[in-house]
Amino acid sequence: MCDDCFGRLNIESVYLCPACSRPSDSGRVCAGCAANSHLDGVGAYFRYSENNAVSALIKYLKYKYIRDIEHLWRKIVDKAEMKFGFNLENLLIIPVPLHYLRQRERGFNQAEILTNIISQKFALKMDSANLRRQRHTVQQAKLSGSQRRENLTDAFVWKGETPAAENILLVDDVYTTGATMQECAKTLKKCGAKMVWGLVLARE
Repeated sequence: MCDDCFGRLNIESVYLCPACSRPSDSGRVCAGCAANSHLDGVGAYFRYSENNAVSALIKYLKYKYIRDIEHLWRKIVDKAEMKFGFNLENLLIIPVPLHYLRQRERGFNQAEILTNIISQKFALKMDSANLRRQRHTVQQAKLSGSQRRENLTDAFVWKGETPAAENILLVDDVYTTGATMQECAKTLKKCGAKMVWGLVLARE
């Protein structure tokens, strides 16, 4: 991507309630949805669209395994201004895990790549080992919203010491229905986390 095209990327952070998708200050879950959301909030660097450049970058890495575009994600994170609804001190940052079979097939976890970039920018402690996907599930992109939730029920497990860190930033590439992140957040809160906030590259 040339400098001119990169300069035209609309890096405008998206802040919506993780449950109902209404506009929300810094992406915090709204009062009406708090009882039904394991996530306390979600921030995104972009709006996801089938036709925009960021969506193409995500697909190149995720489905065509083109790791050479990793440096563009780093440039995006460095350039963007993200408004967090919490204090970054004593925060543990964790990528949404892939099942080991899918990670072995792909050769990497795109969420872990993004997590590493973000952890370096904000000097956050990263843990990519203890939140694990214990079931090999159907790819979420092929399912409807209700099917996605059912597909991921009890799919994640925490293998580290409990309780988990009190404040956790959970990272993934795309937030669509939120089923994956909500299920991860449920697992983390069962293990002692008090706050789980999501951060993604793009949100539908």
